[in-house]
Amino acid sequence: MMNDAEIALLITETGWTLEYIRDQPLLHLRNLLNEISYRRAVEVYQSRYNSAMIVCALINSRESHHSPEDIIGHLPERRDILMSLEQSQQKTVTTSSGKTYTLSSLTINMMCELQQKFGKTEMAELLSKKPDFEMVRMIYYLRAKKNHPDITLEEAGEITALSIEKEETGERIDSSIKQV
Repeated sequence: MMNDAEIALLITETGWTLEYIRDQPLLHLRNLLNEISYRRAVEVYQSRYNSAMIVCALINSRESHHSPEDIIGHLPERRDILMSLEQSQQKTVTTSSGKTYTLSSLTINMMCELQQKFGKTEMAELLSKKPDFEMVRMIYYLRAKKNHPDITLEEAGEITALSIEKEETGERIDSSIKQV
């Protein structure tokens, strides 16, 4: 989940509305926040670098040579992207009954729905461990509902059952949560 400061930063930097931000996949918002933070850090670094160059010009002599990096360190590095873009794209799954569903990326609105259903304390507790089956089914339901408004919880349970089968072959049941 994003905190208020991160949401305020996105609103300030992008001009987006809160409603628009809530509809965006969390991964994309996290990546955008990382990029904004990186660019701000580079701007600060460039300003400090210019000052460090002046200091170096004043203190350097034939005996000692200092570089701006000696004074302020190196250029900031970009943070690792939370997940690959490939994982954030929509995913198509087929249930054991042969129905095909397209799952959208998890959005803030979906997380708000989960929070309403499970409560803040219970949800934080569930997300810190392996989630229970009811929550996993609800996550699949919310992800499928965006593209398939008529889907039922029972049909989402079929998606979950298929995912449990995939877990036995090495895929994790809670991979949809890790997109957050």
